[in-house]
Amino acid sequence: MKLIHSKNIILHLSLIPDIGSSTIHRLVKQIGFENLQDLYHFKQQDLMRCGLSEKKATLLHDGLQNTALVETELDAIEQVQAQFITPWCQQYSSLLQHIEVPPAVLYYQGDVTLLQSQKMLACVGARKSHSYVQDCLQKIVVPMIQDDWTIVSGGALGADAYAHNIALEHGGKTIVVVGSGLYHRYPPSNKALFQKVIDTGGLIVSSFPVKMEPEARCFPMRNRIISGLSAGTLVLQAAKKSGALITAQFALEQGREVFAIPGPIYDPLSDGCHELIKQGAKLVTQTEDILTELTGYSQKLSDSVKQQVIHGKMGCDQTNEVQIVSDSHIPEYDEHQRLILQHTVVAISIDDLHAKLDIDHQLLHDKLFSMSLDGKIEQDCMGLWKRA
Repeated sequence: MKLIHSKNIILHLSLIPDIGSSTIHRLVKQIGFENLQDLYHFKQQDLMRCGLSEKKATLLHDGLQNTALVETELDAIEQVQAQFITPWCQQYSSLLQHIEVPPAVLYYQGDVTLLQSQKMLACVGARKSHSYVQDCLQKIVVPMIQDDWTIVSGGALGADAYAHNIALEHGGKTIVVVGSGLYHRYPPSNKALFQKVIDTGGLIVSSFPVKMEPEARCFPMRNRIISGLSAGTLVLQAAKKSGALITAQFALEQGREVFAIPGPIYDPLSDGCHELIKQGAKLVTQTEDILTELTGYSQKLSDSVKQQVIHGKMGCDQTNEVQIVSDSHIPEYDEHQRLILQHTVVAISIDDLHAKLDIDHQLLHDKLFSMSLDGKIEQDCMGLWKRA
């Protein structure tokens, strides 16, 4: 068995169905990163003493017996010439460590040292973005690229691809955060772009198992990483309901700066940016509008945050009990939506929500994604879900 390093044990934990990053952080806080090997000798009662429910303790205990799970994943990582890190690794992004409940595992291809920079700008926008975005990137973002800012985006068609490409064209670095495993980098039509990112010293990262295919529920999680890796998020173009606005919301909740470029009032792809500006996002028409907000940003982040994570001190205190509201206050939603709304009056992790509702994990992810797009619920900077 290849479980030599504690980070391999983190990988194993992350692969057990229904065991999420919040549970993993809780375990590390309870027993320490260097003592994770002890988990393989824990009984169910020992796991419950770490704060896990009986159901979750059983899932974890049984999952740890299945060492083939992690062996297969390690082989897949090697197959795609990738590697992985955890929040307890020195290479992990200090910006991402600064958010609550950082992803327990980050898979990557390319130059992981890029994560050490704090001069990171997320550029996000619509898949249907047009030449206006390219012009804005040329005017506003290129000077930042020339000043060694790394461009972070999601690798999608449209605005994301424009942002990655303009960084490459000007000799800059870029990070692609994909909403799938690295074996199925999405979208496949950007295969050449992804390879060019790696070949030119860039980085592709994912929080999903290597062979996981793209699913709708993956993209909000991806968006949270995009904003978490970055000092600020620039929204280039966005409709009123879009993934770019979800990324902007995550950035706000993570205490990061949000910027938006105004556009033609007759263009639906300007509506999201204009709404963000109304809500307080910084209106951007020139590079200086961003730099005046982000200059010296790295000094604002304390190294103590990283040290807390490295030494296993950063956990996530979870609320075990949530307030239940009367059904009479909830509009006519389907049965699963009503249950979710009942249990999200107080912010709750997806692990605890799954344990309380006892519904299919995939269905829960799908419902949360759908309800977040509809504005019924939202995910906070800790990754917890709550009613909007």
